[in-house]
Amino acid sequence: MHHPALRLLAPLLFATCVTWLGGCGGEESQGGQGAAGARTWPKGWPADSERVLKEGHAPTPYTAAQIREACAPGREDVMHLVEKGKSTWLRLRFTGGTEELAEFEIGPATSAEQPPSAWMPQKQPWAALQEHASTPADKTVVTFERVQVVAGAFDAALYTITGEADGKPKVTRHWFAFTLPGPPVKSIVTVGGETVSTSELLKTTRTR
Repeated sequence: MHHPALRLLAPLLFATCVTWLGGCGGEESQGGQGAAGARTWPKGWPADSERVLKEGHAPTPYTAAQIREACAPGREDVMHLVEKGKSTWLRLRFTGGTEELAEFEIGPATSAEQPPSAWMPQKQPWAALQEHASTPADKTVVTFERVQVVAGAFDAALYTITGEADGKPKVTRHWFAFTLPGPPVKSIVTVGGETVSTSELLKTTRTR
């Protein structure tokens, strides 16, 4: 049985350890510029058409090929997740894989500095990691802004996805940093205007 923290992290995994390309001009997604920061995808980003997985869906932030290229063994991120007031600290590290399959481990801990109580090995196709980010275009707006988290300040693409939960409006926001590929550096989920879960990147071993 999966640890509850893995369930919280599942929607974020597709973006883990994605390559920063920094050059190839893609099309601009729907949305506009955010406050202070990037106004569109960086020069050199794959075009929207390369990142749409299903008809009627918005482009994902990254392609499966980008994810595979960047997830070298040894990459490790530390994240803080909060759901309904309960904190979980997670370490996510890639351990290997093939051209088609990603291999990584997730380790929950009781604090950012404590080692994980156990490592949970996972295997998923690279394409499946990308697919986690495929959302209906009519429910998704992509804008661009600079976001501040514990790990630093980053220009990012902000994905805002609207929906419904328990008869109330649900809004999910994921910030994807351009210069620090990986899970969203920040995520917030609200239901009926109340925050129900958050996640934030605390640190990463990725240096390139």
